[in-house]
Amino acid sequence: MPVVVASPTRCREEHEIPADEIRDFTQYVLDGRVVLEKKKWPRFYQTLPGWQKHLKKTLYRRNHDDVSATQTGINRGLTLQFKFNNQV
Repeated sequence: MPVVVASPTRCREEHEIPADEIRDFTQYVLDGRVVLEKKKWPRFYQTLPGWQKHLKKTLYRRNHDDVSATQTGINRGLTLQFKFNNQV
């Protein structure tokens, strides 16, 4: 179990905290500076014209995974029924 080293006798109220006090721990540790977040570079193939062509081709099929799976299932079912009916 961890041992409590120090605890405040009372917590400060909202009006007792000055407006210019740094409340973020990371910014406090960095002495008021902000961490630089670098811009992510695009993948090497995203700048090529072939990628743009690929996006245009596949745009209409976006989020249609369920539809194609359902149609395939229906086609399989019809095929199986047709085979069984023709055997009898």
